[in-house]
Amino acid sequence: MEMLNNILPHSRLSERIGGASLPGTAFASQNSGLSDQTHCFPFAPSHTHPLSVTFLEQHRVVGFRANHRLTRAYDVLRNQIVNQQFVGAAHVLAVTAPGAGCGTSTTAFNLAFSFARLAAGPVVLVDTNHAAVGLLGLSSTESSRSDASRGRHIIVEAEDVRVNLVRPDLVQPGASSTGSASLTDSVEGLRQGLKPNIVILDLPPLLDCDLAVQMVARADSTVLVLAANRSTRSEFEICRTFFHAGQKLQVVLNKALRHGL
Repeated sequence: MEMLNNILPHSRLSERIGGASLPGTAFASQNSGLSDQTHCFPFAPSHTHPLSVTFLEQHRVVGFRANHRLTRAYDVLRNQIVNQQFVGAAHVLAVTAPGAGCGTSTTAFNLAFSFARLAAGPVVLVDTNHAAVGLLGLSSTESSRSDASRGRHIIVEAEDVRVNLVRPDLVQPGASSTGSASLTDSVEGLRQGLKPNIVILDLPPLLDCDLAVQMVARADSTVLVLAANRSTRSEFEICRTFFHAGQKLQVVLNKALRHGL
C-alpha cells in the first residue's frame, strides 16, 4: 500500500488521538434526537474474543503488531489522518473504494488496530461489509452474538490490542437513505454510549451503493482505497465528484508492487 499524500510531522501523536471531545461534529449536528436504533448496541460487552494471530497474519491483518513489516504503511496512514484531519475524540472516519476488491475492509481493520495501539479511549469499527468472519476468523456464533435483534457489538483482541467491533444488520447492498439515517443514528448512539476516540466505518464501494455516498458526506474524514490494475481513472474521477472542495480525504493505492505500480 502506498500513500498518495505527504505526511506532516507532529509529535505526541497519542495525545492528539486521546484529546478531548469537540462539539459540532457532522453526525451530532444532523441528529437533534436519537431513534430507538441507538439503543440496539450493548455498550459494555462482558466477554472479549481473543483472535488467532496466525489467522490474522495470513489474512494481512497486522495493525495490532507494531514491528510487523506491513504495519508501517497503516501507521503512516493513521498518522496522516491524525495530523491533517483529526477533530478530537469521536472522530468518524469512512473507508471506501470505487469498486469491490480494492481492499477496503483490510485497510479499515488494520487502521482500527493501528489506532487502538495508541488511543487512550475505545476504538470502534463498524463492519457494514460483514468482513469480520473472513478477516478475523470469528466463528459464526461469535460474529452473530447479540443482545438486541438489530445490532451486534463484541470486543476483539489481538496481543492485548482491543477493538470494539459492531456489525449492524440494517446494512444491505443498495441501501438507500433509510439505511443511511439508521446507520447515522447508530453511530451517534455509539459515540454517546462508548465515547470512543474514533469510529471507523468499513463501507461498501462508492459506485455500487448509495449508502456509502451518503455516509462519506457525513463523516469527519474519508479514506478512498484504490487498487493497482483494478481501479480505473474514470472510476476515480467519478468518485471525486462525491466529495466537496473542503472535504477531508486521504487517497491510498493498494495492491501495488514493491517497487512500482
